[in-house]
Amino acid sequence: MWGVVFLMALISISAGAEGALSLEQAFQLALKKNEDIRITEAQVAEARQNIRLARAAVLPGITAAFTQSRNREAGVGGFVTFKDNTDFRFDVSQPLYGGGKEWATLRAARVEVAVQQEEVRLVKQARLFEVAVEYFSLLRAQHRQTIARRAVELARDQLALAAARKEAGTATRTEVIRSEVALTAAERDVVRAENDVAVFRARLGFVVGRPVEGPVLDEPDPETDEARPDDKTPDPYVARAIRLRPEHRIAELRLKEAQEGIRTARAGFFPSAKLAGNYTRTQKVSSFREKDNWQVQAKVEYDIFDGFGRNAEVEKAEIRVEQHQLELERMAREIDLEVRQAMLEIDALRAIRAASRKGVGAARENYERVIAQFREGLSTAVEVADAHTALVAAEVQEADTDADLKLARRKFELALGELGTAE
Repeated sequence: MWGVVFLMALISISAGAEGALSLEQAFQLALKKNEDIRITEAQVAEARQNIRLARAAVLPGITAAFTQSRNREAGVGGFVTFKDNTDFRFDVSQPLYGGGKEWATLRAARVEVAVQQEEVRLVKQARLFEVAVEYFSLLRAQHRQTIARRAVELARDQLALAAARKEAGTATRTEVIRSEVALTAAERDVVRAENDVAVFRARLGFVVGRPVEGPVLDEPDPETDEARPDDKTPDPYVARAIRLRPEHRIAELRLKEAQEGIRTARAGFFPSAKLAGNYTRTQKVSSFREKDNWQVQAKVEYDIFDGFGRNAEVEKAEIRVEQHQLELERMAREIDLEVRQAMLEIDALRAIRAASRKGVGAARENYERVIAQFREGLSTAVEVADAHTALVAAEVQEADTDADLKLARRKFELALGELGTAE
């Protein structure tokens, strides 16, 4: 009987595999459709424009102006005359020195671009993990649906066996009724399982950006668990996570940005120098006279006293650097904790899954023994129902643990900063 059930399950899986969705396909769909990712990518483009703005502060400024004017003048004897003037002005200015403020601003703008790029990585990994959560929730629901349908087939066999025994006079009507109740409960579980599949299919469709019509594919169980090698020392993985995690990289860049803020604040203690020049041509049309003027200026400014405002700016920048240093240290400790927790979770789920598999074997053996005794009249319908319930519970626990373990592996990749890097 178990061979027939297993064969039917294989046929069902093969029939649905053609239109099934894999986790990697779900990842790709989410990366293309997610609005948060597109927003952060737009923020990168915006940050790049700040580099151009900062660079503009150290490049020459060139302006040109053209003015055409007409003046009304009252002449002798009440006559009115008009005089037309044409002015053309050409200005050039070039900052020479600002205490390093302009260059610090330019470096800070480049750091901000790197920050936004890491934000894109952070958002992508967060969205991919959301996809993984919904994917394995749907996979868990599919397993429960398969188990529930298999339970209905077994309950029908039990009812047919009880009815046959009653006809033969070796079972009572009570045992038939008890088998009918077990079948009703199994059919109710199928309805619930099918509803759960529909709900989680809709949730997965929401996070990937398109409806999911078919089933999702189960991931093969690796022969060696790449996400949790036999080496029990987490330190190498913690070091790798600190190097790869976008959150830690963002904290490092924010610290660097704050250090540029100190340079910007200290620039106020230095003089600023600028070179400027202009050329003007004025033409009076009425008299056909032209006049050319030009000048060159070298300007140096220095604030002698500003009420200690510059000192306050420097102290604020230094405090900001200290805050970001503390944030960086805290981020490293949080990453250390997350990596260790993810490794421990995988260890625990592997042990639970091994125990669950043994439990399924024991529950199946017990059910087969009880159902064989029921055929011979040596056990009751209540005992068969209890054995059946125990078997279904063991199978559900194994399926849930298997899905949890596969999600835990993705969670470990997220803790390392490597989720989605293979796509």
